[in-house]
Amino acid sequence: MASRCQLRSVNRHSRMDRQPFVPYTNKKIETTSTPDSLCCALQGLTNAQKADITNMGFESIKSFSIHNIPTGLGYWLLVNYDHKRSELNVGDRVIEITPSKVHDVLGVPTGTIAVFEKRKPRKADAFREEWRNQFNQDKITVKNVSDKLKSYRNGGTLFKLNFLVLFNSVMGETTKRMYPTVNHKFLASIMNEGDISSMDWCSYIITCLKRTKEEWNGTEPYNGPLTFLAVLYAHEQQLKCSPEKAITSAIKYVTTDYLVDLESSMCDNGPCLNDDVEEDNQSTQYVEVQVEMVTQIELDKGQTGEVQADIDQNLNMPIGPSGAQSLSGLSANLSHCNRSEPPKDVILLDDNDDDDVVILDPKQEQCELVEKFPSRRSDTVCVQGYTVKRDVAKILEAIFEKHGDIADKCVIKTKSLRSPILEAVCEVVKWIQVNDVLDKLEDIENRLSDIKALNIDVSWLQTRLDAIRKRKAVSEEYNLLIEMKANALSAKKAAQICLRKRRAELADAQEQSKRAKRCVDVLHLVGANLIDHFFKSEAKMNSWVKDAVV
Repeated sequence: MASRCQLRSVNRHSRMDRQPFVPYTNKKIETTSTPDSLCCALQGLTNAQKADITNMGFESIKSFSIHNIPTGLGYWLLVNYDHKRSELNVGDRVIEITPSKVHDVLGVPTGTIAVFEKRKPRKADAFREEWRNQFNQDKITVKNVSDKLKSYRNGGTLFKLNFLVLFNSVMGETTKRMYPTVNHKFLASIMNEGDISSMDWCSYIITCLKRTKEEWNGTEPYNGPLTFLAVLYAHEQQLKCSPEKAITSAIKYVTTDYLVDLESSMCDNGPCLNDDVEEDNQSTQYVEVQVEMVTQIELDKGQTGEVQADIDQNLNMPIGPSGAQSLSGLSANLSHCNRSEPPKDVILLDDNDDDDVVILDPKQEQCELVEKFPSRRSDTVCVQGYTVKRDVAKILEAIFEKHGDIADKCVIKTKSLRSPILEAVCEVVKWIQVNDVLDKLEDIENRLSDIKALNIDVSWLQTRLDAIRKRKAVSEEYNLLIEMKANALSAKKAAQICLRKRRAELADAQEQSKRAKRCVDVLHLVGANLIDHFFKSEAKMNSWVKDAVV
């Protein structure tokens, strides 16, 4: 059996050619396109269009709700992606990017038919030619394709081709021009419409990722699948923290807010670093301060033995420069403090002055502890005395800043009971911001009606819903006009075909009429000649009869 030193030597040797890890620096990145165009195109799809997307094997994309990628997070992910080894180094581990990993993230088909590209179109590429004939311009943008996609309300071949072009432009790559054009080179690989669900779209995403990273110089706008890298990292973090919540495809639960929160946590705590990073003394001191505070609180509760065991266990854990690994253990203790019944009177003595006594209200102390010592794994945050879920805290802060304490006149006087109601308001706001709520407008209005009955001020939100309702009416009218336009175009095409057919029949009838007229004229001449000969013959015959025999 190899010794530990030998195994470590082999490990280090295998990582010698690996791209070095780059810590998070909040440096920004520009992109040639955003996922917002795909989100907008997916709003208001008809049942026929949704059925076509499902038949192609892209059903998971119907849940796509990422409007943009945080630029700091995107830059950090891209510089740590090694296109030669096809892996993403996130500090504490290396993620190998394989077709199955792409399938777990995006849920698109990973079939047996390869997706290849042809830079110059040929007449033999029937689907590419059919798609290209929709447009009158040479340079086709994402917006051009999105507009065409929406126009095919009944689905069909051109709807499918437009969807694939839009998907592979947003999730794959666009051109690097000042006004980027779409990626349609892959259309040449589609030989049969029924083969789309059996094609290896996952490997094609990896091909685009490798090529665009290799061509990226680090300063110009990036034209590759940055959205995939962001969702991949979010999914891996979810697998690490809460595997039971990491459903596949990851695109179903990762949203814009999810990625924004992920970037915020990196700004606050920094990303995980490599395993061989040495301990930081400053971080150790910070952790010891938190240990001392938690210990003091738990001593007052009479839970010394249990907490001391937890603290001893946390102190034995490795500490990175951000202190994140040790703090994750302490977060359990802090959460335990929040859940337990706080003592009626907590007295904190200042070390420098024994006479300076500060008496804190138990609820105030609980909120201050959460604010002073936040944990990456803590599920709640205190916002102006209300303890709410971390994922809606920013929304609640924005509401309070703009509209004040909307629960000030609530019939429920206990703040801890008001918190779930405020969370419900934030969830409605969050849903409106990142989703199309036209189909669920009635349900949202019922929720607001119940919240309003408790004297929670949601009049500002009701105004927004009234605008959405008007937009719904306009949208329905717009969709009806589009459908009528499509029907009119279909009727026009049918009438034009009928007209051409009748004109052809008329031309044929006219030709037949001419031939019949010529035949009648000929027969008329023949008849006239026959009559002339008839009279001459009759005259000769009569002359023979009149002659005497003797």
